[in-house]
Amino acid sequence: MAKEQKSSGRFRLVIVLVIVIIIALGSAGVFYYTKYFSPNVTDKQEYLYIHTGADYKDVLKTVTDEGIVKDPASFDWAARHMNYIKRVKAG
Repeated sequence: MAKEQKSSGRFRLVIVLVIVIIIALGSAGVFYYTKYFSPNVTDKQEYLYIHTGADYKDVLKTVTDEGIVKDPASFDWAARHMNYIKRVKAG
């Protein structure tokens, strides 16, 4: 009987660990989804003009100073992960 109780306790522990892992993975998925796909643009401007010779720091400063995005840190994070820093184009 003591052996059955040990097995039952281990089974419950495994179930709890699986549930915790599923919740952690789900939370990470929601976090990344909102960083990449949730709307981050405000209605303050209809367009953003990037001047010739501007680099990523200039774009980030403009976006932040003019309040074009709701969360500049999220914009920066997404831009870095999408390699926009090296692909800034004027226009």
